[in-house]
Amino acid sequence: MEAAFGTTYDVMTRVFPEHFTEMLASFQEAIKCLSEFACNTLYPDFSMEAIRLIRIAASLVSKNTELINTQRCEDDHVLANSPECQRVWLKGWLPIIFELSCIINRCKLDVRTRSLTVMFEIVKTYGEEYRPEWWGDLFNIIFRIFDFIKLNHLGSEVSSKWVVSSGGLLKNSLTFKKMQKRTKNPLTNRSFPDANWRRK
Repeated sequence: MEAAFGTTYDVMTRVFPEHFTEMLASFQEAIKCLSEFACNTLYPDFSMEAIRLIRIAASLVSKNTELINTQRCEDDHVLANSPECQRVWLKGWLPIIFELSCIINRCKLDVRTRSLTVMFEIVKTYGEEYRPEWWGDLFNIIFRIFDFIKLNHLGSEVSSKWVVSSGGLLKNSLTFKKMQKRTKNPLTNRSFPDANWRRK
């Protein structure tokens, strides 16, 4: 496992930055791989580092937006009906946001909190690059994270800690508040979570 993670680390920090064009077709698989490392409870030391590497992957997407939109890959038939400008969302940003949400839904409290923090950092840093319709997808993912039917298995004490920490983080995100006003998608008009959600 150590060797596998070391290879993945090298791919994300050296190979992708230097050969993004050649590696683009493997980008989504690489993000999925990092998500699996983050969720592996047998190797907790890898979890935080894997999430950090996903944060690095976000910077690669931002840097290579035009390339992702124009580069043709083997799986492009899946995106045949999508406008060119949507490719960076479907092949870059959405896989990152989705895999971070998977980590949040699957992992223990400290890992899920770190994953949510990184998700917010990514949105705060690169959110101005997102098109309005992408924010609809993003808010849909975010509000699913706070589905307390799914959180019941954590127990009331752990769930309450999760709500307080993550809800406070979300409410303090000026980026999300600003985009709520700019995005017409009805999902974005919902209130952000707070510590009182458990008692409703």
